[in-house]
Amino acid sequence: SPGCHCSNIWGRELIPVSKAKNTTELPVTKVIDKNGNPVMVSGVVFYYFKNTRKAALDVLEPQTFVKDQATAVLKQIVSQYPYEHHQTGDSENDHSDDDLPCLKSDAQVISAALVKELQKRVHVAGAQIDTFKFNEVSYAPEVSAGLLKRQQAEAIITARTTLVDGAIRIASSAVSTIERKGVNLQANEKTKLVSNLLTVICSEEQVKPTLMLGTT
Repeated sequence: SPGCHCSNIWGRELIPVSKAKNTTELPVTKVIDKNGNPVMVSGVVFYYFKNTRKAALDVLEPQTFVKDQATAVLKQIVSQYPYEHHQTGDSENDHSDDDLPCLKSDAQVISAALVKELQKRVHVAGAQIDTFKFNEVSYAPEVSAGLLKRQQAEAIITARTTLVDGAIRIASSAVSTIERKGVNLQANEKTKLVSNLLTVICSEEQVKPTLMLGTT
């Protein structure tokens, strides 16, 4: 406040607190995500001390305090989200967690949640959090093999589904084209034609369709 002030310098202790921007890097930590999978995460916090009085008097070692709180917040927030959304092929269940952000693709949304939670914890130390971002986020090594098998299975299912859908369209188009040309096919002939076409198109090896010949 304005005016003339006098203070006794004897018996005082000077505690310097810098208001410069500061960065602290959090080490890689193993956390269990919402789906129960172990993930490896690390982060970077960008902050400064807005209230130097709180930083000097209300906490011991304010920079260490911010780092410890950031580590705790990182574990808490990461455990609330899945690493990625799994497609099980069941349309009734696939949408259950689709609205929930995932660690793999929604880092910006989760970063905002990290900043909000950490700010509440370090307010007592006079710190102001600018950003809190992931430095690394990935599955733990022990689940890498299982993850690779799942990715391969998903790729095979997708490829097979595309192949079968295309084969059905080709077979249907072939039958329709033949009938438009004036060739009348019986139901059993259509069945045999479609069966042969699907066998040829969907088979991974070279096949030889068998044609039934009538008796004379």
